[in-house]
Formats: sequence, structure tokens, C-alpha cells
Amino acid sequence: MLTCSDYVVSVLPSTQHTRGLLNGDILQHCSSKKSVFLNIGRGDVISSETIMRALKNEWISGAVLDCVENEPLPSDSPLWNYPGVRITPHISGTTVDSKAGEVISENVRRFSRGEKLLYVVDFNAGY
Repeated sequence: MLTCSDYVVSVLPSTQHTRGLLNGDILQHCSSKKSVFLNIGRGDVISSETIMRALKNEWISGAVLDCVENEPLPSDSPLWNYPGVRITPHISGTTVDSKAGEVISENVRRFSRGEKLLYVVDFNAGY
């Protein structure tokens, strides 16, 4: 899949099964297409070192990072000034007030009827 992808988007949660999942040389598989890597999930899925290696080796052509393994990203990180890298402030999931009220109302209705609630967090799964 990575060999034919223009964009690789990680939306993975941070769990015992996903931490470090994309570390190492896995992004080398992107080298034929020079994919752009986007991380909008959790930062500990891939290390900053792995991203830098992929950029330096030109396995990927760029990165858009809404999250990194150690937040905030240290001010001396080479990612801040590396060509083709964009860092965003990890606020991609803002809450829309009107939508939040609708969800709360719907969940109260569902709870009173013994129905399954919306957007339940499974603490055992980690998300």
C-alpha cells in the first residue's frame, strides 16, 4: 500500500499495539512515490527521528504533523525548519458548541431508553 500512495495519513490512537508502529524504515516503502506523510492521530506512533530519516533519505517528500511523540515539539527540533515540513498546533479536533449540545441531548435520550450511547470511549482499547 505504501509503495503506491501519494499521501500516507496516520490517524491511529495511542495504544500498546500502535506505539512505535511506524518507527524504523517503514517509510522507505514510500520512496517510489515520494509520499507526503501526515500525522493527525497520536505522536507516539512514529518517532521524530524516523520522520527525519525518511525526509533526509527522500523516502517522503514532506510531512504535515499535527502531533509528535514529545509535545510540545522542542524548539531546537530540526523538524521546525526542515523543507516540506508543516507543524500544526494539535487542535484539529475542536468542539463545535452547537454540535456538542446535540450530542449530549441525544445521549441523554439514548441513556433514558437503555440504548447504546454515541462516541463512547473504551478505556481498555485506549480510545
